[in-house]
Amino acid sequence: MSGQRGGLAELIDTFFSTLRDNMIQLMDQSSLHGQSGQSTNNAPPSGAPGSARIKCLSAKMAQLRPFDDADGRLRSRLLEAYPPARMLVNVLATTSQLLSRLAQQVFWLKFA
Repeated sequence: MSGQRGGLAELIDTFFSTLRDNMIQLMDQSSLHGQSGQSTNNAPPSGAPGSARIKCLSAKMAQLRPFDDADGRLRSRLLEAYPPARMLVNVLATTSQLLSRLAQQVFWLKFA
């Protein structure tokens, strides 16, 4: 958490994109298993032939805005809340280092 803001917005976008892909993959698997009567919990590997189909369906679903404004609202709230939290973590880390150095100097002055 400490350091720069980094790609927080990209992280949120990736989360919702992956969530959308996984939802479509699960719906696709359940429709296939419903037709064949088989059930398995194994997801196909990412290089499977159906993965291009899943990506295409996911891209089309993204245009329909499946999460409405939830992803945008979450992004704005996190971007609003993250800087103060990051600042607190950085201040606590700096304070810890400062107190450690101060304690070392007091120790050396007392026992030198």
